[in-house]
Amino acid sequence: MLAIIAAMEEEVGSFRRRGRWVRDDSLGMRAWRAAAAGERPKLLAVTGVGRRAAEEGVERLLTVKGVDVVLSVGFAGGLAPGARRGDLTVAERVRPWPTRPDTNTASDERLTALADSCCTHRRLPVSRGTWLTVESAVVTVEEKQRLARETGAVAAEMESYWLARAAAQAGVPFLGVRVVLDDARSEVPEMVMDWAGPASAVTIIGRLARNPLGLPALISLARDMALARRNLTRFLEAFVVAYAKLPEVTRAAARE
Repeated sequence: MLAIIAAMEEEVGSFRRRGRWVRDDSLGMRAWRAAAAGERPKLLAVTGVGRRAAEEGVERLLTVKGVDVVLSVGFAGGLAPGARRGDLTVAERVRPWPTRPDTNTASDERLTALADSCCTHRRLPVSRGTWLTVESAVVTVEEKQRLARETGAVAAEMESYWLARAAAQAGVPFLGVRVVLDDARSEVPEMVMDWAGPASAVTIIGRLARNPLGLPALISLARDMALARRNLTRFLEAFVVAYAKLPEVTRAAARE
């Protein structure tokens, strides 16, 4: 069973609405199971943002009988100079930052190749490399440049290492595929981070009233999020179809 995991529903809501999913409340989190007759079973889950939410969510998912792949999806911050907003990025390896990794967190090579093939088929721009799982969002151009220079990483996000570590410990293959929301040349204002995160609409409206100059940044983020959701949805639709066609023996081999 393919377990697709995102931190925020905004990242996978379009994909879910375009499929046939049934809500599953048994896991104590926002989760859905594929509902279409004849489909290979799959799960879609939203854990919440950050380490604790990711660890608790993937722990629950790995107790589900038949889960044989953990796929981390969502938005990421671009660190590589050539990455553009809306580009897909595939993790070859995920490492925590600034702490040291304590287990193997490489994406499964077979699944990485399958992800590349899906991006090519859908004509989606894609690159591969190391991701950093950071403790807080990387929002300044200077910090993005520093991390790229010191680590060689191509993207930063906040959950995938913890998902990958749990998958490795359970002997389940991992794959990370995300879409760049803000590239290495983009600075993310605090107000924009609130709008993309947990701040209430009343809070954001109040800040806009005090600082209407922030409106263009919000409009720009809305446009970038629409592009990111569209490209991620296109990838996921291609990937679940391609994954379902893999022979059972191939999927079992990915766990070895």
